[in-house]
Amino acid sequence: AEAGVINIVTKEPGKPFTASTNVELGEKDYNRVSASTGAEAGKFKYWFNYTHSDIDAWKMSDNFKPTEGTISKMPGGSSKAIIDNGGFRSNSSSKTDSFWAKAGVEPGKDSEYYANFHWTMSQWGIPPSVSDITVFPNPPAFTQFARFDKYNDWGIDLNAKQRVLDKLLLKNNAYFHNHEDAYVSYADEDFSQKLSRSVYKDWMAGDSLFADYDLTKWDTARLAFHYRVDSHRQSDDSYLPFAQSLSDTGTIAAEDEFRLIPNLTATAGMGWDWFDILKAQRTTTSKENGQFTGRENLERPGMKDLLTPMGGLEYKLPDSTRLFTSLARTARFPTLQQLYGSKGGNAGLKPEKNLSYTLGASRSFLHDIVWTEASYFNHYVTDWIDRDGPGPISQWQNWGKVVMNGIELNTEINPMEDLTFKAGYTYNHARDHSKGHVSDYLVDVPANKIDLDLGYTLPFIRTKMDLIQQLLSKTYSQLPTPQDPELEKEVAQGFYVFNLKFTQPLTKYLDGYISLENLWDRNYETVYGFPARGRTVIFGIDAKY
Repeated sequence: AEAGVINIVTKEPGKPFTASTNVELGEKDYNRVSASTGAEAGKFKYWFNYTHSDIDAWKMSDNFKPTEGTISKMPGGSSKAIIDNGGFRSNSSSKTDSFWAKAGVEPGKDSEYYANFHWTMSQWGIPPSVSDITVFPNPPAFTQFARFDKYNDWGIDLNAKQRVLDKLLLKNNAYFHNHEDAYVSYADEDFSQKLSRSVYKDWMAGDSLFADYDLTKWDTARLAFHYRVDSHRQSDDSYLPFAQSLSDTGTIAAEDEFRLIPNLTATAGMGWDWFDILKAQRTTTSKENGQFTGRENLERPGMKDLLTPMGGLEYKLPDSTRLFTSLARTARFPTLQQLYGSKGGNAGLKPEKNLSYTLGASRSFLHDIVWTEASYFNHYVTDWIDRDGPGPISQWQNWGKVVMNGIELNTEINPMEDLTFKAGYTYNHARDHSKGHVSDYLVDVPANKIDLDLGYTLPFIRTKMDLIQQLLSKTYSQLPTPQDPELEKEVAQGFYVFNLKFTQPLTKYLDGYISLENLWDRNYETVYGFPARGRTVIFGIDAKY
């Protein structure tokens, strides 16, 4: 992650045994059933979960007004049509079954060995844009009237933590993840005539090793090594063979945490990241009839690498005030799909680089009843990776320079045991400063975002109310580019969404709830041309032991 850290924490087993189930029901045969169990027996612990969800379609807002959109056939010209009539969203059915498991042993303090396994099988429709649709009818055909009739993932992670010496702690994560999906294209908005079935088969395997060594009571050194191999195989239609791309990515990093001065923690580190293409293929077809003509090996760019330094300071005052600042250079390498995908791939992409700066403070007030945090951030991004236009054939490009700066404000207030209020605000001033840029703005980056969450449990009857609100300013979904300076702007207007949930304890082990999402039935879009769900009512039961 360039601008943050993604931290996934798996579920902890129960003590000594836990079991839970959840059932939800809603409109259009929506149902979701989940069952979990976990326990520990001495040094052995486990946790299992199975979840099934299914829906025929989700409902749009009653305020949605159907309008004519454009269907562009290449070749074939364009035509106008009402792509979605409203009511229940076209092609919005989905079905998912997933299984998650975690099991392992903890022989002693700072000693853990776990295996994590996940398996997800799903299929779902892709609701089309109500504004613009592109159709390539000639083989190998591709359209934006489509659904995934297969979208499966499975993987295993082997985690270990072991203190080898009093001052040395080792951690390791070895993993293998597999993905396969099948994208079925249809001729028109009726989704009755199949045109093609393209398939992706991907896997990645790797290992991450961490070592923490306490040089002194006030100085800890850390080393890290990450290595991953990615494979991407792609067939544009069922009559075509697969073309494969293969890459490896790695990092060697060192970091030191210095705590000699009271209340001050200083952190400094340096990483070396690299990315190399090991194999790159492309399937070729005849322009006349789309028949398979061969498979060629593409030219592979040389290994890309760069240094990623970072540093940070944190100071804690006696009154609970925390001051912090950090400066880091990070990078994001292009994916194999962005480099060699048949729809917009660009083998010449360079790594996206980001120089990030953060300065902030947090503090608790009134005996920890109120907590607040404020921070300023600045991201100076070079070679930003994004598409150069709308539609599936737009190419991935490196933009020269993008600058984002803004503030984040968060607060949490707990005036009494059964009342909690949380609020967050983010302002992101994002601008394109690339040479030759046509628009100053960026796609998919809203300037303002507000999140509000109020939780209150009524006395005596113990009914819990959760009020969740979100406000988002307008977002550009399409802007003019240097490749197409006449391209029209497409804007998803700002919106306000209000969600409400009531939870009622029924017995010691049983809760019932009703969830009202988009209570005011707002007709809004997070992406231009893709209306979001209208008012949705879900009934559920939670059972825990």
